[in-house]
Amino acid sequence: MGVRVAIRGRLAVRLTLILLAVTAIGMAGMGVYISRVLETHSVENLKSELVTEARVLHDAVVPSLTGRARADRVQELAEQYGARLKARVTVIARDGVVLGDSGRDREGVQAMENHAARPEVRAALAGGIGSHLRRSRTLDVEMLYVAVPLDDGTRVRGVLRLALPMTEVARAVASVRRTVIVGGLLAFGLVLAVGLFISRRVTRPVTEMRAV
Repeated sequence: MGVRVAIRGRLAVRLTLILLAVTAIGMAGMGVYISRVLETHSVENLKSELVTEARVLHDAVVPSLTGRARADRVQELAEQYGARLKARVTVIARDGVVLGDSGRDREGVQAMENHAARPEVRAALAGGIGSHLRRSRTLDVEMLYVAVPLDDGTRVRGVLRLALPMTEVARAVASVRRTVIVGGLLAFGLVLAVGLFISRRVTRPVTEMRAV
């Protein structure tokens, strides 16, 4: 009788561990997949919103790129629209010099390094829409940058760049991960209970045959 119980116990534990391992792998894979899909989808949505906003601002910014008082006017526009959109707005000349930035004052803008080599700026200067995800040296936060060309119908006169921190996307992904973890723990508990019940039912005939 003791041998029979021991054999049943070992088989039940093995089956339960297998079920738990399969559940763990499945939940981990699902969590990674959902997080990546959500992050990609969120970034694309955010990028689309920034492009739309940049295009709306285009006509308001282009006229300020000409004239003697352009530096003050560009900085004023950057601050105005940055506050309105709750985004970082940067206006960049054709040569990469920053003309205005909502995250800096006038003196700070003058001290900013040339932006001609930034990936999103290069793409916009070439006439396309540029975007790049990287950590901001100024704010030390991961930012999504989107840049569009500022053209007056004859040539590209500069670049309008909008940027938003990825904190909201990170929060959304973290929330999903927490949900998956909680769901995984609940699934573990359920699988453990069901696994023990089923494994004992399945192993009973086997152990009885071995014990005969």
